[in-house]
Amino acid sequence: MSGQRAGWLLLAVLATITVCHALQQQLPELIQDYNQRVPPRCSAAGAATRVRPLETLRNWQQQISHLSGSASPFIINIGAGDGVGLGDPCSYWLTKPDAAGLAIDVPGSSHLQQKLVQNYASLGVVKNWTYLSPDNVGAFLASASTPTAPFVYKIDIDSYDLDITQKVLELGYRPKFIYVEHAYNFPPGFWFKVRYDASRPWVGWSSRDHVFGNSASAWHELLGWRYGTEYTLLGVLGNNMLFGHKTVVQLPKLMRDTKKADRVANGWQPSLQCAYEQGFLNYSAWRGVDTLNIADVKWWTWDAIPREQRLQGMIDHVQFSYTMKRAGAMHRRRNLQRKQLGEPLQAPGAYPLPAPGGPPVALSRVVSLPYPVELRLDDNSLPLRGACAIDSCAPERVAFAVAPP
Repeated sequence: MSGQRAGWLLLAVLATITVCHALQQQLPELIQDYNQRVPPRCSAAGAATRVRPLETLRNWQQQISHLSGSASPFIINIGAGDGVGLGDPCSYWLTKPDAAGLAIDVPGSSHLQQKLVQNYASLGVVKNWTYLSPDNVGAFLASASTPTAPFVYKIDIDSYDLDITQKVLELGYRPKFIYVEHAYNFPPGFWFKVRYDASRPWVGWSSRDHVFGNSASAWHELLGWRYGTEYTLLGVLGNNMLFGHKTVVQLPKLMRDTKKADRVANGWQPSLQCAYEQGFLNYSAWRGVDTLNIADVKWWTWDAIPREQRLQGMIDHVQFSYTMKRAGAMHRRRNLQRKQLGEPLQAPGAYPLPAPGGPPVALSRVVSLPYPVELRLDDNSLPLRGACAIDSCAPERVAFAVAPP
């Protein structure tokens, strides 16, 4: 290990110890303050009457198989890898001999490409190796003769997944089920997003810091609110989220007599905090399998610590992350090439960036990073632990439809 690298590692460890020690000193006072401002429980007047998320998403593929209406439903797998590794849910359909769909992964590994061809042997599955973006996703969907309403759409490319998905919806596609990975270390209440920038290549994230993708709040804002009269959150399973189109979700009895325009505000959407608590914080199989190995960020989920303080910790973490150092090295190499070619140099992206139309970002300082991301508080300040007893007080759970649409 080089002296410089050892120095960085020592500084990271010392910073973590300092932060944890400071939090331990403040914790009794923070807990007392938190107990004074905690929302009412279900038994109290004014508690929300949202339906509950699905009790479990284990084996969700089998649970929805009766809704496909076809022996070979069209399945989209973006970020396919070898098609079956890491419990890829699309393998349930796309490994069958008569499967139909589209599988996309980045170019590079000939071994993974060969495995994907072997695992998805059906000629009905179109396989592509490309760097997908909002600019070209429409062409790839069209080239695979993708139906307007594919059965399952899954994306896991650890970058601007949300921007690609938004483009898919803007093009008029309406998958029956949407399965996405969320940046799990950024819990509900914190809006994090890697934003697509055609002029800057995303160099990938580092396992040292897990700065990638889009937070649960960002996904819920897109699918649960912007398209909230069409899609509902069904639940969280570890680092993944499942959304269902209204045609394959049984409308809770609580909502059957509610006007369509009022469904989002009156219980059509289960509580995001409850789903995160149930499917991530309390998920028995998710015990640090994919944890950070440099900075301890578990305190980001401690409700007793003010959200503004946690947000500042997230900003510091992202700013000094190895992921951003790699992006910075790429940025400097590209600027050197531009200088040699006599082209204008590219400035770093402003950070943190508010979402279009979102609230202003009020932080102690604003920094610049080599790749644009958005990181801010959202307007949902519910606690993470105990959320199901505060924000999901209806007696019903969201459920799959009984028959195909």
